[in-house]
Order: sequence, then structure tokens, then C-alpha cells
Amino acid sequence: MIKEELNSKNVETKELFSSFSHSWGSVQFLSAFDNEELVKNKSKAELMIKSKKVLDLFISQGSITAKVQDERGALNKVKLEIEEINNKIWDNILKKIANTAFHTAKLLSFEVTEDIEEIFRSEGRTLFPSIQKDIKITYREKTTEVLNPHIVSLILKVAKIIQKDPFVMFLIRGKNKNDVISEIRKKRLEIKTSYINSRKNKQKKETPPPSIDISTDKNVLENFWRVKREVYSLTYDLKADELPASILKFLDPLPLSGLDEDTDSLLEEAYAKVATRAQAYGMGL
Repeated sequence: MIKEELNSKNVETKELFSSFSHSWGSVQFLSAFDNEELVKNKSKAELMIKSKKVLDLFISQGSITAKVQDERGALNKVKLEIEEINNKIWDNILKKIANTAFHTAKLLSFEVTEDIEEIFRSEGRTLFPSIQKDIKITYREKTTEVLNPHIVSLILKVAKIIQKDPFVMFLIRGKNKNDVISEIRKKRLEIKTSYINSRKNKQKKETPPPSIDISTDKNVLENFWRVKREVYSLTYDLKADELPASILKFLDPLPLSGLDEDTDSLLEEAYAKVATRAQAYGMGL
């Protein structure tokens, strides 16, 4: 139900901010805020961004800060705080990403796709904030829930940054791009090493097939032709593998010139006899 509501909110936000429509991350970020407040302050906020009134923008783990210049030239400090994800949960998230080839390939290509949120949700967290209450807004050193043009100018500015580099949200949540990529590669290597080791251990545990050392057992060759009556019930239908005509035309005939015309049948009979004895020996007959 929550997911459906978020998707509906995303669609609404995408319609209101068409310039971000092709950026899932930007739409997701904007959707956390009150759409009515965003729209009400949008025009003034965009003008401030265009006039380069948003200054000293700094994004770090857990927070985004900037100073927005008003009409009088005064600087107003705006701060957005978003809770970091702790290292234990990050480790679980990155393990799950590393275990999924699709997500690993995307992130290693520096792409952040929408379904990455499913992995975060499986750990009880989200990459992007879901509602405005998930974000602590401070304006002029005072906490507020009411958006104004200065606050919205920072929000839209961050949305533009996310549009170019969605990994910014990883940094805000506590992991920068290089750390994420490095840890995923490390975990992929651990997964590969673990798989190889498990295969080796499995092979060690498997009972090896019984072997006969011909060099030490003098009776092996002598007993090969001594078989029980059941052997004569074994039959073989011998047939050569078919080869494409394109290969056959390059092959010379078998070097059987000068031999009797019964050679083929004799060779076939000999082969059948040896094959029969070999199977009989293997079956213990």
C-alpha cells in the first residue's frame, strides 16, 4: 500500500516538474516534499537558481547545506538533514547488491535504477527519503516544516545534482560513490572465492571411484577374458557418428587398401567383442 502511494506521488511530481521526468532519482527526491508547497515556491526558487543565488552548496554524510541570497543581498543558511544508514545495515545492503548480477552491473556502470530501493526496503530502509518528515529542515538556524522560496531553491538545486549523479544520495546516506563501488567489488570477489572453496570442499568429501592398479594386480589382464554366461546376452548397435558433408569431402579414405574385403566386418566384430568384455568386467560379470 505504501509503495503504491509513493508511486502515485512520483507520477504527480513528475507531471509538476517535467524537467526531471527522465530522472528517477530526482523525482524520488522531490516526491518526499509537499507538492503544493513546492509548486507554490517553484517560480521564485528557479529564478534564484538561475540568478546564482544559491551559494556555498555543500553535500556531506547526513546533510546538505547552502546559503541563499535574498533581494537585499543577505545570506540565509538552509540545511537539510537526512538520517545516515549505519554500517551494519550498509554491509547487508551491499552484500545483497553484490549477490545480484543485475544491480552489480548497473552500479559498476555508475547507474542507479529504481528497483535498487527494493534492496534497501528489505533492510527496513530507503535510499531516498519517502516523506518530508524523513528530512529535518533548518532555515536561519531554526527547524521548520514550512517550505519557502529559499528552501525550495536548495531542494531543486539538489534535484538537479541528483539528476546528473544519483550516487549523491548514497553519500548523504553515509557511503560515497568510491566506497560503494569498492565494497561491491570486494564482496563479489568474496562470493566468487567462497563458491570456489565450497566446490573444492565438496569434491574432497565425495568418495573417489574405486581404481585398479594394473601394475600391481597380475590377475587383471588374465581375468579380462574370463566372463560369466550373462555376458553373452549383452548386445551393441555400433554406428559411426554422422559428420557434415562439408567435413567429409576434406577427409581421405581410411588406409585399408590391400586388405581383404571382409576387413570392415572383422574390425566391427572385434570392436564389439572388446566392448562387451569391458562392460562385463565393469559390471563384475
